[in-house]
Amino acid sequence: MCQFSSTRYRKDRREFEKQVVRAMTLIERKEPGRRAKFAKKSVKQDQPFVFDLDLRAKTEKLLGIKGYLTNIPEEDMSNAEVIAYYKDLWHVEQAFRMSKLDLRTRPIFHHTQEAIKAHVLVCFMALMMGKYLEIKTGQSLR
Repeated sequence: MCQFSSTRYRKDRREFEKQVVRAMTLIERKEPGRRAKFAKKSVKQDQPFVFDLDLRAKTEKLLGIKGYLTNIPEEDMSNAEVIAYYKDLWHVEQAFRMSKLDLRTRPIFHHTQEAIKAHVLVCFMALMMGKYLEIKTGQSLR
């Protein structure tokens, strides 16, 4: 499924324009560049790189569009629900960042499977307790 966002369109448009300028600059200098999206190798000897007009057109058509791929049947969850759940993933990512930074769950220097599982369990329980305290007190764990 796909979704269009005007906010994403503006962001994609800015990045697109930067990439076009970068590719044109590198082509003028006759350099490939590591991240020149729209520069491709030329068959001509005098010009080693040319601007990829087909890729530019394709990219321009897709500005602002976000695609989602899932194996959940639409009978179980509508497209709107999938997109809503995807947008809530930042909560999970925030929890992992918190566990890595505040709780210092990394690195794990254990060698047995049992010790690793116990370490992760203790860290997860600390994360859950921290989140519980944040919810109950309305204050950040920091």
